[in-house]
Amino acid sequence: LMYRDADGVVVALCLQRTIRTPPATPTFNEQTINGFDFVSWTAGEADYVVIGPEDLPDLNAIAAAAALEI
Repeated sequence: LMYRDADGVVVALCLQRTIRTPPATPTFNEQTINGFDFVSWTAGEADYVVIGPEDLPDLNAIAAAAALEI
């Protein structure tokens, strides 16, 4: 899923089915690759990642909110 805010900033939520057993509480992993920040976690039967431009201040909050809704 891709979202664009009023300023044109794009944030994406991607998921992929997994066979790994998820932790009781999601553990968020952060990394930056080629100017994009990634916040990933495993929940239910899927691995998730939120991707946005590097240094986007709300990316962790977006990932946490998505994890609560999934």
